[in-house]
Amino acid sequence: MKKFCLITLIIAAALLVLGLGGTAIVGTTVGINTAGKIVNEAIDDIPFSHYWSIPFVNGHVTLTTSVESSVQEIPFGDERAAEISIGAASELTILTGDTFTVSYTDFPASTLEFYTRDGKLVVKQNSANTINYTDFNGRMTITLPEQIEKISLNFGAGDAFIRTMNVKTADMDIGAGTLEVEGLTATESAKIKCGAGEVIIREAKISNADIDCGIGSVEIDGALTGDCVINNGVGTARLDLDGNPDDYRFEVTASIGEVQIGNREISGISGTTTMGSTSAPNKFTVSNGIGEVEIEFD
Repeated sequence: MKKFCLITLIIAAALLVLGLGGTAIVGTTVGINTAGKIVNEAIDDIPFSHYWSIPFVNGHVTLTTSVESSVQEIPFGDERAAEISIGAASELTILTGDTFTVSYTDFPASTLEFYTRDGKLVVKQNSANTINYTDFNGRMTITLPEQIEKISLNFGAGDAFIRTMNVKTADMDIGAGTLEVEGLTATESAKIKCGAGEVIIREAKISNADIDCGIGSVEIDGALTGDCVINNGVGTARLDLDGNPDDYRFEVTASIGEVQIGNREISGISGTTTMGSTSAPNKFTVSNGIGEVEIEFD
């Protein structure tokens, strides 16, 4: 199959050169059309269930469709941080356990890297200098050791799941994908950024949360304490907080969107509105554009 694709692409390139080198317009058209037909037939012969990557190496283009499945257990020492960067996956699951293990199915292995460096456990999908076309069939499960104190997740597209993560700091950046977290404890700080995707966090115990929502949606259920920030553009941010309104002080800047805190609604261009006691142990700074922010209390 690969040999056939290579031969047809070489023939197509030769015909294209001949077509472009013709002195007559008709000859050029025939050459281009013939080359295009051969390339299209070669591409049509490749199953769509495969991952396509076209890496540029020393000026050359290689068409690959190989995908692999594997389980990799990576030796580790006293690393306390984990850095995960995945461009796209049908399903990404992150767990904690006794090992640093990565298992994957239907991923192009040449794009994946796993290693330890500078006190970090790293799982990376390297797409540098590559044009990727995929139907997102790839599935991956990452098991991190319980000693991890800091997690950084950058996830582009697909569905991601985190099961019970206890850390000091968390940094999660979701592009157009979906992230669901069941049980997140971040004792020092957590930064949650959502572009056009969706983030859902249940059973949260987060100190000093920094939430940035573009045109997507963020839903958090649990305890958010300390100095917290919500920046919402066109999207939707919904918080269901443990405790009561007396535990919080709010500074709200609203544009033309709507902010609802308990029974109070703040909408329209109203400048900055302050709610709650200055002696409250927790503070929220809320900035809303044309989206919607809703904060309720249990």
